[in-house]
Amino acid sequence: MKKIGVCGCGNMGGALVTGMVARGKFLPANICIFDVKSQKARRLAKSTRVKVARDPEEIAKETDFILLAVKPQDFKELAGELKEHLRRRHLVMSIMAGLTVKALKHELGAQVRVSRIMPNMPALIGEGVSAIYYTGGIRAGEKQVIRKVFRSIGQTLDVREDELNAVTALSGSGPAYVFHFATALLEAGRRAGLSRDKAKRLVYGTLSGSAKLLESVKEDPEELTRRVASKGGTTEAALRVLNKENVWASLTRAVLAAERRARELSGD
Repeated sequence: MKKIGVCGCGNMGGALVTGMVARGKFLPANICIFDVKSQKARRLAKSTRVKVARDPEEIAKETDFILLAVKPQDFKELAGELKEHLRRRHLVMSIMAGLTVKALKHELGAQVRVSRIMPNMPALIGEGVSAIYYTGGIRAGEKQVIRKVFRSIGQTLDVREDELNAVTALSGSGPAYVFHFATALLEAGRRAGLSRDKAKRLVYGTLSGSAKLLESVKEDPEELTRRVASKGGTTEAALRVLNKENVWASLTRAVLAAERRARELSGD
């Protein structure tokens, strides 16, 4: 079994370590973690029984796959500590938004094999979607290990690097769109006379059930919308307002604005 090193034990790094142990069937003995905030790493190790490294050098010496789960602004310092210890066996997995393969190799060394992955927030409960890009030189068996790591926090999808900005805008930022929509529905429920607790049960249950329905039937969302909206009914009245306010176009523009910003941050 290949050994996995994780640099960064924040929300996503912690979710991945927890998922690998609980759902990915990785042995804790094969996982080594490091965080500059050592207490954070020790807390995670206590709940998962994984090993805590003293420094990035130990991560490189003890593992084959190295997951970079630090903030992009902290990467350069980490790379400086890792670079001289990286060997041909190492494969670096990065979940740092905006840092391209070119940028990663510039700091870690041109010879380093890299995979970029964009997970999203539902990974915190094992329901995420992670888009994976592999650079050349990564073998089939190594790709399977990467998929296994990220399937421990949800679904995976293989993509090209030039698709990652769109992935960031759609699924990386996507949960915020859903939360924003949920906030509006809760306010509408309050104005319509419901208590917040009742509105929450209705809104959260409706969003969760609708997502499950989308995944379980063959019809596309447009067809399902028509099935809910009976002629002359309440749903049709609501959709008329949404269409008048051009919510569809606004949401499309919002996602494209996020994609443009992702390109700017990555230097594309």
